[in-house]
Amino acid sequence: MRVLGHPKTYFAAILRLSLPAMPLAASISNTCVMGVMIPVIEKWCKEINMPPRLFLMPMSYIMLVIGAFAIFSTSSNLVAQSLLMERGLEPFGNFEISPLAITCGMATVLYLAIAVPTLLY
Repeated sequence: MRVLGHPKTYFAAILRLSLPAMPLAASISNTCVMGVMIPVIEKWCKEINMPPRLFLMPMSYIMLVIGAFAIFSTSSNLVAQSLLMERGLEPFGNFEISPLAITCGMATVLYLAIAVPTLLY
């Protein structure tokens, strides 16, 4: 767990956990990324003495939001793309929605870093 380190605050911990996971969720299925992250989060939480409940659901939300990075990243993007094409509208480019997804992803991380300790402690 050297990559994640031993943060002293929840804010630092969620940043250390989400920043490496976000590129993975943008490029492959966010469900797969979250499935791989669960045992990592559980082990890491024991090391840093923080409850896993502070990370599991927030990471799921972060993966969901950042998963909209590319058209091929989520099934809902693919469905929206096919509906556009079906109706004769111009389809999105593969990474056309990525600026919005990155902005929303960062806003989600920031919000969760502030709200989760308040709500779940």
